[in-house]
Amino acid sequence: SLRFYKMYADIDGWKPKDSNAKPDSSNILDEWILSRLNQTIAETTKQADSYKLALAINPIFELLDDMSNWFIRRSRRRFWKAEDDNDKEQAYATLWFVLTRTAQLLAPWAPFISDYVWRELTAGLDVPKSVHLTDWPKASEINSKVLEDMASVREAINEGLALRAAAGIKVRQPLA
Repeated sequence: SLRFYKMYADIDGWKPKDSNAKPDSSNILDEWILSRLNQTIAETTKQADSYKLALAINPIFELLDDMSNWFIRRSRRRFWKAEDDNDKEQAYATLWFVLTRTAQLLAPWAPFISDYVWRELTAGLDVPKSVHLTDWPKASEINSKVLEDMASVREAINEGLALRAAAGIKVRQPLA
């Protein structure tokens, strides 16, 4: 996810405007991944505060999977657009925000990789030089409706993929 972000952000010369502001986006995928991030922050904080450290890391793994296998895959074309439009800006801002907050969440369990990710994402910005010098992220509003709707969509897609697999029809083969 970091490589994908860096590749396209470097090509476009994109930098975050405000390193502390939550991105404001009208795209449903952005709303979903931000709600997933807040859900992860809340669950990880709850488990860590209860000293259930083994359970605290699981929501982060699930978020990373959702970010790379669902959000980025479904948003690729937003990053490929030749013109610098608002949707592309929102995609960059959202992905940067989620990656930096994920690095903060990972810091206690994966100190070296999280610090590397943080430094890559924040180079040249007026932020702490290490993820370990930042405050623990706080969860904001979780849009339960968006989370439920996306879960339904993903379930329908998985069922469709299972039917294709059972029939021996490849994913890229168009249906009648």
